[in-house]
Amino acid sequence: MVWIYGGGGSFGQIYDSANDPTGLVTGADQKGFPIIYVAMNYRVVIFGFAASPALAASDSLNLGLLSRHTAVGERKHPSNPPSWNRGSPMGDPGTAGNKSSVHTAQLTKLVNCTGTASIAECNDYARCPCSNSTQRPSRTRRPSAVTRAWMSFISNSPSSFIPDRPCQHLATGQFSRNIDTLGGWNENDGSFSTLPTLASDTQVALFLNILAQYFRASRMKRDTEFSCPALYTAQMTARYATVPTATNCLFAFNQTLFRSWYAATSSSDLGVSHFSDIPYVFNQAQSSPRYAPYATLADGLLSSEMSGSWAAFAAFGSPSHGNGTIAGWTGLTNEQFPVQIIGGPDSGVRESGQNVIRGGYEGLAARCAF
Repeated sequence: MVWIYGGGGSFGQIYDSANDPTGLVTGADQKGFPIIYVAMNYRVVIFGFAASPALAASDSLNLGLLSRHTAVGERKHPSNPPSWNRGSPMGDPGTAGNKSSVHTAQLTKLVNCTGTASIAECNDYARCPCSNSTQRPSRTRRPSAVTRAWMSFISNSPSSFIPDRPCQHLATGQFSRNIDTLGGWNENDGSFSTLPTLASDTQVALFLNILAQYFRASRMKRDTEFSCPALYTAQMTARYATVPTATNCLFAFNQTLFRSWYAATSSSDLGVSHFSDIPYVFNQAQSSPRYAPYATLADGLLSSEMSGSWAAFAAFGSPSHGNGTIAGWTGLTNEQFPVQIIGGPDSGVRESGQNVIRGGYEGLAARCAF
């Protein structure tokens, strides 16, 4: 199993205790399908995703992606190893835009201490460009989405590494085919980047350029950045598969270890937020000092089963393999798009196909048809 940590291109490292694979590896061994776990550090923020016309001309874009590619290497695998994607597997929205180039110019101006920036501001940004995105979340202290967006750096296209927008590569079948995929999202994946103070249609309109309430805005954010990319990736992988044995599965995660913490910081609106699934994947609910104080018996059981499913997927290409894994996973077809709900009161398989009226997963396929 090769683990590439997330962080939106803004932070992350393999030595963070959140990425400790001990529970995952030992649990898989106890279940009878041992795995070899591999992880690598890669460049983030301006060091990995800086962008400018000069960098593009010298073919120096997407160094963060290139460092991952170098670490994984060009080794061929006889059985096309399975791939698990969380978050936005098609690449961050705006890959073909100018977000990284604008932020590169702004940060360069700050660290050079030119313009109107104070020495303190220059020192802060030079020392940690992601500092404003790592504050403890709360309704009063949570940094605004505007502040976090200002410091974000994402991959760029076109470039030699990403010739076109990722969605175009998927639409035209320009990707590795016949691999088993497992893609998904957390139920409230959009909550971190949705302002908690939105209280009117006018405020939401200024935030998203649409008229909606906060909850709807958060769900739309989740769909555009997490759910729909995961669904589209699975759909295209299934469409272009040339062998009948390739499996493409979807999941929606609906449980979190952060309930009491969010309640204590007046942030219960975050719900099953981004990152909620990671402690369960690494089987840390009851073994990690970081999470054990907040875990229930149900959390411990789900943590064991979910990490078992991920290990089984890495070993066999199927997340349901008996012996302590989550049962009932069903792969996608060209007409059926089942979603495995993991955790919460409604766990189990839900159908999200276009023509499903009752029992569907929130009409996901219809919402993502754009």
